[in-house]
Amino acid sequence: MADFFAPPELRMIADLHDYSSYLFNSLVTISGLGIDASPQTALQRFAMGVNTVYGMVVFGMLFNVISTKLSMNN
Repeated sequence: MADFFAPPELRMIADLHDYSSYLFNSLVTISGLGIDASPQTALQRFAMGVNTVYGMVVFGMLFNVISTKLSMNN
């Protein structure tokens, strides 16, 4: 949604209907590999920051469940 409100020359991904690029950008950001497109506006930076924090929380919960299950087996 941040790209929708950005002017066309400041969009991270030029085509608003290219959902695979947005999915790829989100997965790369969440996984911590780095971002493919850099945010230009404050709203884009905020959206990418929220996406990153959300990814860390989800991965933390995943690793917590895995470690809990592994420790119960020992």
